[in-house]
Amino acid sequence: MSRNQFARALRAEGIPCSTGYRPLNNEKFLAGALHSRGDVRVYGKKAIHAWPERNNCPGNDRLCEEAVWFTQRMLLGPPSDMDEIAEAI
Repeated sequence: MSRNQFARALRAEGIPCSTGYRPLNNEKFLAGALHSRGDVRVYGKKAIHAWPERNNCPGNDRLCEEAVWFTQRMLLGPPSDMDEIAEAI
């Protein structure tokens, strides 16, 4: 079952969840921002040049592909609420 199917099934059971963020380290705006004059001045050309390799975050990328998010407020209920979540999963 895909993550999206899993999230839809949970929501159908009344368990609010989402698939969260895309991997922010891969967002295109970062590359442009990090080559601004201000960033080059602060971090230096060497650090800016090394950024693409240092920004490779496979663990983060995997989490963003596989994780399903539950809001913190869901976990504030009584133990019976947790049992319902566990049963739905």
